[in-house]
Amino acid sequence: MSIIKTFPEFSSLLAKLNISAVYLFIGNGAKLQYASMSKVKTVLAPTIDHLNCKHGAGRWLAVYGGDTWVEDKPDLGACMHWVKQEYNPPMVAVQGWEECDKFVDYVYKYEEEKDVEGRTMYGGVKEGALVGGTKVYLGEQFRGLLTGIVNIDARGRVGTQELEFARQVGVEILQVEPAEPRNEY
Repeated sequence: MSIIKTFPEFSSLLAKLNISAVYLFIGNGAKLQYASMSKVKTVLAPTIDHLNCKHGAGRWLAVYGGDTWVEDKPDLGACMHWVKQEYNPPMVAVQGWEECDKFVDYVYKYEEEKDVEGRTMYGGVKEGALVGGTKVYLGEQFRGLLTGIVNIDARGRVGTQELEFARQVGVEILQVEPAEPRNEY
């Protein structure tokens, strides 16, 4: 696993890997999770097959917010673990912390942000501004390289904010649904 800290490093990585498309994966986090990973796999597989047919296997990059894979707590991290195991696309986790899952190829590490109460802001939109990982992967520079978003039926606070922002700025969204949440807020 290699660490990237700047947009020029990320851009160089795409050229080095001969990447033709970049997709941001958005889904449920540790609070909501998914009720059934087998159902998620069933609805996600056709989208991944489509990306492989459209761009070529290994020619598109999977990007996500670094959600940690915990087998008995299936969230976006579990989805990305499965995508890597089954399809093996190059994968980048965008995160502000040190720990990283072994299946991730690259970490785009950003400077951690905290709110006024000292809590880490992992992502989303706060007072009209992108924060945390969202500031990186939906920021203006990154959007210039972003082909689209794969939305695995995100229903949490951050995911819904990211999707609303993406729609406002015209990012293509591939819908993967239904993928019911395990928990509620």
